[in-house]
Amino acid sequence: MVNDFISEDAFMDDYRPITLGADGDQVVQSYGQAQLTVQDMALSDQHIWAIVENGEDGSLFASPGYHAVNTIGFVVTEKPWESEMVDALWHDASEDLDEDEMPSFGLGM
Repeated sequence: MVNDFISEDAFMDDYRPITLGADGDQVVQSYGQAQLTVQDMALSDQHIWAIVENGEDGSLFASPGYHAVNTIGFVVTEKPWESEMVDALWHDASEDLDEDEMPSFGLGM
């Protein structure tokens, strides 16, 4: 499990990502699409979060504002972020691994 981040459940409950498509999707592909969404809803850019992939294990994080590196899309939330220093777990990839797929950090003799 990833530590030092807002949990996925707390992010969903506290910030409330908005469903943006008829298929129930909450993620748009570009920052421009997210900006159009907040403009149409009379919201500020502080409602936009980048969904960023962690290169180590593939976990996804919601990070406030625009990010270019390892970004897979953007979400718009009902509640704005107040600080760029907060990140939230969007998806913990370690929960997807079977026990035999978990990385081993033993001494390997």
